[in-house]
Amino acid sequence: MHTLQQSFTQSPLFISIEGQLPEGRRLTHPIIVKIEDDDGEFVVSEPKYHIHGEGSTIPEAIDAFKRIFSGYLDILSEEENNLSSYMYEQLEYLRSAIRT
Repeated sequence: MHTLQQSFTQSPLFISIEGQLPEGRRLTHPIIVKIEDDDGEFVVSEPKYHIHGEGSTIPEAIDAFKRIFSGYLDILSEEENNLSSYMYEQLEYLRSAIRT
């Protein structure tokens, strides 16, 4: 699956992810995510809105990120009529990044 090494310096690592998301969804285009080692846990985050997932390995953290990224679309969609302008901007970003 993912072939990234499990240890790296304290500097964040930026990678591009693409493809499948949970529930048959797909990313419409590659997105750049940041991977950081946080005391033995890996944190994968999307720098624009700081959506993130964690795991004990990089592949686990990437999978967690994909679940959360995809699930956040559902959460914001359910509350679309009550969102602040910032949250609505996040919803539009997710809609542009995820094909359902």
